[in-house]
Amino acid sequence: MNPEITISRRLAPEDILPGMFIAITARTHQVYPYWLLDGWNTQRVEPVAFSCMTCSDGDPRRVLAVCLPFVLTENSRGWTETLDVRLCAIVQVDEMFGLEVFTRPSPDVATCCD
Repeated sequence: MNPEITISRRLAPEDILPGMFIAITARTHQVYPYWLLDGWNTQRVEPVAFSCMTCSDGDPRRVLAVCLPFVLTENSRGWTETLDVRLCAIVQVDEMFGLEVFTRPSPDVATCCD
């Protein structure tokens, strides 16, 4: 284990490369204001965007492939997810930190010898 303290840095979409470890710090959601969706409204209804930090788990993910604006990632359990970089705030995490998460056995998989 590395005793150094490292800092994650925010990534631009063009800086994301396959093989690097990233984490999501916030996701942007768009919703339509339902109170304006009635038959009498003559205004144009625009979606409202808001950033949600609780939707991001912050767990490191390994980048498998990049085709902007989409990024295919894998989490430590082996599940893949396609991210839209227009809707996610992505940071690069230290490689040693990412490897530590990916190589450490999760409590769900570890077996106990009673």
